[in-house]
Amino acid sequence: VTVDIEVQLEDNSFHTTYAVDKYKTYATQVEAALRGSLQDEVPEAYVEVRTNPRPKGCKDYFGSSTWFVPGKKADLAATAPGTGARPPKLLRYPRLGAFEVTIRTPPDFAPHSNTHLPASFEAFSKLKSHKWPNPERLATEVAGILRQAKDGEDVGGSFCRDGQDSMPRLRSVALAASTSRSRAESPSNAAGSSSAPGSPSTGASKLGHPPMLFGL
Repeated sequence: VTVDIEVQLEDNSFHTTYAVDKYKTYATQVEAALRGSLQDEVPEAYVEVRTNPRPKGCKDYFGSSTWFVPGKKADLAATAPGTGARPPKLLRYPRLGAFEVTIRTPPDFAPHSNTHLPASFEAFSKLKSHKWPNPERLATEVAGILRQAKDGEDVGGSFCRDGQDSMPRLRSVALAASTSRSRAESPSNAAGSSSAPGSPSTGASKLGHPPMLFGL
């Protein structure tokens, strides 16, 4: 069983104010909780935890540790600064504010036809839920589902997927993201975000300061 944790670990730049130490603390806690729960529930499984593994099929963009380009499309020499060529579309990894947990299981872990256990699934997403995880609760849920699948039980009802998901995710993750989105779109929040006459709106302020991509 492979646990991939995408987490922001870099220090803040002049335009970000993330609590970097908090990301590091939660990464340590989640890893320890998952290792413990998986060892208790699925002792026969080997557990590997990877923090910020390189995006699959990507190359770093001229030595950058946070910007990547799809390997099959990357002809970096042809798109180097000064060539006049249009630069490739870049992928930032880890993403700013990310604390994402993905679980991957080997093909022989449990028969999909009977258990409907996805080969990989999203166990937690801070980018979608705007919340920090409860490490013990997360680990207990993940380990319990994997144990059920290992025993041949149907765990398909524990997952969901919509058109925007790149992989299945736990229903608890989807519910947390939906709740967070509903609160953000509630009339009270909309009213609270309105600006006084003559003052710039929050949206205008954000649009006026796009992210700066120099200094990669």
